[in-house]
Amino acid sequence: MEDKIIGNAIKNQIPAAFILVLLLIFLNFWAVQTLSARLQDAVAIPIFNASISPSQSNVKAQYAGANIVIITIDTLRADHLGCFGYERNTTPNIDSISAEGFLFSQAYTSRSLTGPSLTSLMTSLYPITHGLRDNGYVMSPKIDTLARILQRNGYQTAAYNAYHCNKKRFGFSHFFCALNNDQKVASSAINWIKKNSEKRFFLWVHLFSPHAPYEPPKGYDIFKPLGYSGPDYSTKKSIYSIKADSPTLPKGDIDRIVSLYDAEVRYADDQVGRISKALEDLSLDDNTIIVILADHGEDIYEHNKYLFHGCSIYDSSLHIPLIFKLPDKASKGMNDDGIVEIVDVSPTLLELIGLPSPTHFQGTSLLPVISGDGKKAKNQATVAELKAKIFSDRPIHCQASGSNGGTKRSPLEPMPSAFVIISAKCTIAGSNGSLYF
Repeated sequence: MEDKIIGNAIKNQIPAAFILVLLLIFLNFWAVQTLSARLQDAVAIPIFNASISPSQSNVKAQYAGANIVIITIDTLRADHLGCFGYERNTTPNIDSISAEGFLFSQAYTSRSLTGPSLTSLMTSLYPITHGLRDNGYVMSPKIDTLARILQRNGYQTAAYNAYHCNKKRFGFSHFFCALNNDQKVASSAINWIKKNSEKRFFLWVHLFSPHAPYEPPKGYDIFKPLGYSGPDYSTKKSIYSIKADSPTLPKGDIDRIVSLYDAEVRYADDQVGRISKALEDLSLDDNTIIVILADHGEDIYEHNKYLFHGCSIYDSSLHIPLIFKLPDKASKGMNDDGIVEIVDVSPTLLELIGLPSPTHFQGTSLLPVISGDGKKAKNQATVAELKAKIFSDRPIHCQASGSNGGTKRSPLEPMPSAFVIISAKCTIAGSNGSLYF
């Protein structure tokens, strides 16, 4: 009799369980559709030598023929720059460029990892579209890039990198790499500028210093806390042991680690200053668009002792600086706090020089904002990914994913309790939605 009762109970529960499974499948499908709404044009798009957007076919050339210099700095947190209000003098050169340019204070990357985010920068595509969802992935040669577009329009193109030394990446006609050697990269880039100063050029420089391990060169360890006598964290072994073991550290040790990171930021900033000065000395600054940004930021012993960036979806790793300096300084000292993305950079540059963007670009030109006609960047949701999966409709305004949708949260605050995380491979826990790595 008891077995019969249990059997009937199980039988009665099966339809309810089946309905629950169907409901979960539906909710997951709905979430994916909501979070990837901006990616739908990724299917079967003509990528190489793509058609242009009809809305841009007659775009006005505001800076036709201007040179373009993009400087990306690896692992650079926006909130560690002076122009973002940081108390230490970490970035005097970038601050100077920002004062003469346009600062986007709420720019976000597409992935807190170098390979995917830089590919998004150069293709105006999200990782789920361009295919580089992690470092080491290979991008299809059919995907068009900013460098290839500019080459077809008469630009000399060159890339000088201190990391990711893949010569075939992004289609630059000249490629130089000095692994983890910012000074050599900057010096070589300056020499190339001198040799090509009479030509129309697109130069990309990627600096690496702020990336762990934090080993500032001699003379740059200038932010060390007074009286600190603890462990030496300026070695690869010591800093990576924290990443692996997540030990409990006293505040003095954490402050020391931050000071080392800031020292590396200062070193990278000096290289930016050298490149900027070279452009001025050659009288090229009056005909050159300069863009400064990061590929991603860094969690520095934050969010359950996390020290790195690749598994973080917090502002510390996704919020990046983005600065445009125009040749005529038309946007001098201006800024905008609307939400923009790394995929917006390429379409902005193309419109600035009067070239149309391909229809497959997923970013939006920011020229209407930069031009100073009173338009503001839209506070739209942005898309970012984690470990090859879309995880959220970003950022500060929790769009659709959160039960408190539209409620503004402060940077570094835990995710809202109903924030949807889809198929992330990093461990997720916490009753309030906080992520533990």
